[in-house]
Amino acid sequence: MRLHQTLVRVALCTFVSAVCIMACHLAQAQLEEVLNQPTAPALDKTKIDELRAQLAQPVPANATRAFWDERYKTAIQSGDPVARRLVIEQALASLKDESAQKYYFAEKWYLTREFANPIDALALGEQYLQRWPGLSSNYFILARDYLATQNLERAEYWKNKGEALLKPPIPLSLQNSRVKLDIVFAQARGQFEDALKLSKKRVEIADQDAATRKPTDSYYFLMQRSRFYVRLSLSGAYRKAGLLAEARDALADAARVAQELSLGGTEQLNVLTTQGWLDLAAGNFSAALAAMRLSESQLSTLGSPDTSEAAMSSRAAQISALEGLGRFDEAVSIGKKLDGLAGDNALLQKRVGSGMSRAVAFWRTGDIKRAEISIGDAAKSYLERYGPDHYFTLRAQAMLRAIQLQRQPDPLLLAELGTLCTKLLAANSTRDPEAIDQVYRRHIFEAYLKALADSGSRDLTSINTGFQLADAMRESRVGKVVTEAAQRSVAKQTGLGDLVKRQTDLKFALNASYENLAIVMSRSKEERDENVLADLRKTLQAQQTEQLQVEKDIATRYPEFNQLTAGTAVQLTDTIRLLNRSEALISIQPGNDATYVWVVTRDQAPLFYASKLTEADLRERVARLRKTLDVGDIPPSQIPPFDTTTAAEIYRELLAPAQAQLEGRSSLIVNAAGPLGQIPFATLVTGPVTAQGVPWLLRRYAITHMSSIGAFQALRQSSFRTPATHAFIGFGDPQFAADKTVVAQTNGTRAMTQLRAARSDDTAPLLTLRDYARVPPLPETRDEILAIAKALGADTKTDVFFGKAASRTAVLNTPLADIQIIAFSTHGLMSGDLPGLTQPALALAAPDKEGDNPLLLLEDIMSLKLNADWVILSACNTAAADGQASEAISGLGRGFFYAGARALLVTHWAVESESAKELVSGTFKRYGSDKSLSRAEALRRAQLDMIDGKRFSHPFFWAPYALVGDGG
Repeated sequence: MRLHQTLVRVALCTFVSAVCIMACHLAQAQLEEVLNQPTAPALDKTKIDELRAQLAQPVPANATRAFWDERYKTAIQSGDPVARRLVIEQALASLKDESAQKYYFAEKWYLTREFANPIDALALGEQYLQRWPGLSSNYFILARDYLATQNLERAEYWKNKGEALLKPPIPLSLQNSRVKLDIVFAQARGQFEDALKLSKKRVEIADQDAATRKPTDSYYFLMQRSRFYVRLSLSGAYRKAGLLAEARDALADAARVAQELSLGGTEQLNVLTTQGWLDLAAGNFSAALAAMRLSESQLSTLGSPDTSEAAMSSRAAQISALEGLGRFDEAVSIGKKLDGLAGDNALLQKRVGSGMSRAVAFWRTGDIKRAEISIGDAAKSYLERYGPDHYFTLRAQAMLRAIQLQRQPDPLLLAELGTLCTKLLAANSTRDPEAIDQVYRRHIFEAYLKALADSGSRDLTSINTGFQLADAMRESRVGKVVTEAAQRSVAKQTGLGDLVKRQTDLKFALNASYENLAIVMSRSKEERDENVLADLRKTLQAQQTEQLQVEKDIATRYPEFNQLTAGTAVQLTDTIRLLNRSEALISIQPGNDATYVWVVTRDQAPLFYASKLTEADLRERVARLRKTLDVGDIPPSQIPPFDTTTAAEIYRELLAPAQAQLEGRSSLIVNAAGPLGQIPFATLVTGPVTAQGVPWLLRRYAITHMSSIGAFQALRQSSFRTPATHAFIGFGDPQFAADKTVVAQTNGTRAMTQLRAARSDDTAPLLTLRDYARVPPLPETRDEILAIAKALGADTKTDVFFGKAASRTAVLNTPLADIQIIAFSTHGLMSGDLPGLTQPALALAAPDKEGDNPLLLLEDIMSLKLNADWVILSACNTAAADGQASEAISGLGRGFFYAGARALLVTHWAVESESAKELVSGTFKRYGSDKSLSRAEALRRAQLDMIDGKRFSHPFFWAPYALVGDGG
């Protein structure tokens, strides 16, 4: 679990319950274990019982306004909307003065808007304005209610009436209401950047307004409570814009305010449920499940019925989280409970979860009939709402074909599924797919690969489709991070920056239009406003036309940027054309049922086959291998023998079937997904160990790794450039502690264990210099950088940067366009490793000033101008074993490739310094002295020398470095 998400979640749980307060001092795994305990108290039940007892006290005959205000505050703190409604009705019947009537009628309107029928809320709103006209904020509220029903015409009408009543100076509370309306209008139109700016402004206004109120003011508590809700709304605005890290920070701020004000159950539930949805969107399925289960428990404690929207929504979210975790039996069980609660009630049936999620659960538990019915209904609904070419429609239709294909294998169904999958890849979804969407797509794509393998088809079109789907599955998690970083890196560029901003705006606008269309189409024909519907379709058509033109302009004028960000489907024919006759490209995609392999060469038909090993099997075997490789600080004499048996099994299952295809090749380009990204293929064993030694795969081939087929094609298609003339520049041993208070580690192995624990304040969302000082130093990297510099004939006084000099500023300000080899001997970081970090980065020297960024971010890397043959990322776990780090190197690699680098040299585990110096310097001695050697061959020969030299013959010493990119 990523550090930043963990820390924010801990802060939130501090607010939510006593159990979570205790859990603040636990590791994430322990925290989730606590949250999953069915006996864990969600709220202080004793306190709730006390509040309910107060509400049950008889009403005095002469009850005053002060009595009712205090009783209503108690009802709010109890978190029970039914109790609030009862107090409101009693107060309206008891209090006759106009001020009290106005206040409690407004609260009745609010409760109806939040917990009942929105149409009833519209009627109450109009009644309210008939009795108490003249206050602009109420007109704005009614306008928002009409916006929620997609009646923009009536919304504009009530907004204009409210605007006409405004007279300066405008009170802060009225400014707040006005800005909130502007936010809703901006979101309805897809203007999410404007919505974010307005949401931040609204937080400032609410804080100012609350500060001016006195406790004796009848609106004092209401205005204080507003400080919580504006922050909750800001979190929602960030989520709509796809900025999940910022959404978590805003939510943590809302939780802080709620704790400060001692707000009750309703606000606690809002925080917890919002956190659950954020975790679900980000793919933190375990955390999402824990949050939603605790939410369900709290709802029960508060007396909420099982059929309430909140309770059913919580269970529907649990279904998605369980599917993300692969726990399909449990998902089906919850679904059955929801079905029983809904019965024949049409309103409740809408709350039981999407047909997509229900279909996946049925499908993966073998209930094909119910899965087919569920996804068939969803496909019809999406077709009616969005049309035939929308992403949701295509996804549902593809899943339907996949399920039908499992029931009855059929070449025609396989062809139809392939066509739909191809369209799905090309479809512009108008929104950033959330993590659960990637789960659904993977099931669909794997169904195609399995059916294709089972069919034994050698049809090139079908094999090409599978090749495309496998590459898309690898790219899905990294692609969004890379695209966002690329967009930020060009934001200020005239021309491209303008086009990218317009492209982003149109994506959000289309998403908003489709959501509005879905709301209108979900109503019965009698309830639909056909004029509203016609306007929506007209708007959609115009937005789609403009979007296509913007995409065409980017592709034509900025092809390299387009190739980096557009996610264009790869083609086998392009890959074949880019290979030479000595090379073979091997693409491997582990799956739930098998592992799929493509072998591509220049002069033979592509080979496709499946291995019986599943992703789970490979994960277990890779973990077994890494136990003999990633051995930490133990003395060389105690390093366990390498597991040649497992290495031979992986080779036998995945590569041996292609031996005829590989005959005569001298170079392999390996594109391996999942757990296979955590080992260098050089360590695979091609046969039995004999007296002559271990038959390493390295003996046969020079090996290059690639993070994606798209990246390989981009590198090979990049235009020829005049070789750089300056040999080397290196950055190492950065000074992470600005005041040098941290004692440097002196052992030869570089560990990053402390890095993910580097946090001094569990509630602070931003990185501080004090936190950064805890990053473990890397003093031994000086020797490594100096050894490379010496091997390449570089000037160790001007071409190397250590300590404070190894800074982000130095990298950005140093001309790098004429450097052949650039080395970064420092920690490679992934999203979430440090507070506020949302993209891959390299850790460089601490700045002198608090708030300045010490990290070389992915977007910084993309802004560099390089012409480098090599970029060395020599640091702890740059391509590490936790699975997430392979995503970091994929993102960093694409950034460096876009900037102009041709290859990366990265580490798979913490290296031993002396052997690392020998390997790296040996590689560059060969590369520098023999111009005929490829990068991959230079590395191979250096590794073979170490193997044959015996002293460093264990792969722990010679195999940590892998070549990523163009090995030529």
